[in-house]
Amino acid sequence: ISLGLVGSEMCIRDRYDDIYEVAYRGTHWQAQAERPQDTFQTASSAVITAKNGNLLIIRTLSQPSS
Repeated sequence: ISLGLVGSEMCIRDRYDDIYEVAYRGTHWQAQAERPQDTFQTASSAVITAKNGNLLIIRTLSQPSS
């Protein structure tokens, strides 16, 4: 895990089924919700909880970390 990513806040840009396009430090990444039942709105913020290859794992800002 890239420890610099975990805990960082980023912006949701778009959604394609269960994969999101997010912006983090000027770069676009693909991300997936930590919990499948969570959904994010475009332009909302989320926090990075993990990284799986080039896929960021994210959760809502209001959700406590596990």
